[in-house]
Amino acid sequence: MENIKWMTDIAILKRIGEQIKNWRLEMNLSQARLAEKADLGLSTVSGVESGNGTSLKNLIKILRILDRLDSLYQIFQDKNWT
Repeated sequence: MENIKWMTDIAILKRIGEQIKNWRLEMNLSQARLAEKADLGLSTVSGVESGNGTSLKNLIKILRILDRLDSLYQIFQDKNWT
């Protein structure tokens, strides 16, 4: 796996989108169904999976539906949060 420090912002967004798509497919959800469950538009989900990015709020909604909020766990491990 390549080091995230050396990836461009666009490459990181694409990697996140690919992972979200993989998780969605593991759950046998269509983009439309994920969008419906997350109360988002289909174009938002499609855009995220394509690496176009989204708001943090929308990302959290998607991760919650995919039961992957734990993927944000590292952020909360920073001692400055306690």
